[in-house]
Amino acid sequence: MLNVLSAHDWARTGKRIRDRVYLLAEERYHSTTEKVEQFFWPEGSDTSQWPHFRYSENGARPVDEICMQELSALADEVGRQGGS
Repeated sequence: MLNVLSAHDWARTGKRIRDRVYLLAEERYHSTTEKVEQFFWPEGSDTSQWPHFRYSENGARPVDEICMQELSALADEVGRQGGS
């Protein structure tokens, strides 16, 4: 899961609460699973392509918290700016 637990400071939460959060998220949102994480998508999202890379406020995001669609959008952006 897109590290929902640590993003909301629930890292010490018990297994039952973690399992319940996953269950509720899986019932409501579409998700994709990659090697490192499960990513949940906003309602109505096209999960085949994410439209943009989301920059964090402090400029740093752990790579294992960024889905492949978003990394692909970043690569497209860098390419449009003349990078490789």
